[in-house]
Amino acid sequence: MGRVIRIGRYGGLVSLPISGVQTAADPLLFQCGLDNGMVARLTLYDGVPRYGYGVMKHGRIYSPPLTLPRQEGERAMVRCGRSVLPGATYCRFINVNYRYVVMDSIGHDRSFTGVRVFHERKLVSPLNCRNGGFVISDYHAQGLIRDTDTGDEGAYGYLLPDAG
Repeated sequence: MGRVIRIGRYGGLVSLPISGVQTAADPLLFQCGLDNGMVARLTLYDGVPRYGYGVMKHGRIYSPPLTLPRQEGERAMVRCGRSVLPGATYCRFINVNYRYVVMDSIGHDRSFTGVRVFHERKLVSPLNCRNGGFVISDYHAQGLIRDTDTGDEGAYGYLLPDAG
C-alpha cells in the first residue's frame, strides 16, 4: 500500500494511505460517509470525475448500486465548478432525467456537504455527509460541459439546503 500527500481543505498537508483501487491515474476528489450509511466518492478517471455510491469495504466501494457517468470518461454527462459562494464546490452528474449533485460548501452560513438528487429539477433526496468532503486538488474541470450547454444554468449546482 502506498501513501499520497495532498493539500487539505484548509491548506494543511495530509498523508493518507491509498489502496490498489486509487492510483495516480484515479485520484480521489471527494469522499464522504452519508447519513444513510452509504458512501459517496468521486475519483478522476481519464480527466473526468466518476461518481460512485455504495457500501465501503476495505478502502473501496463494494458493489456500488450507482456509478456515473455510466460510460467511463463520458464528458457530456458531468459538470463541475464553484458555487456563487467562495469555496463552495460541486460536481453534477446527468443520468437521464436525474441529476446527482455532489456539493461541499462548509464554512458558509448556509453550509451543505453531501449529495442532492434531483428529478426534473425537483429535489427528491438530500443526503448529508457525516464526515469527509472535497479534497482540494489542481483539477479544474477542463473540457467538461457547461451549464449553458444543457439548459441547466444555475438550476442544480448553486442550491443550498433551504434554497428553493
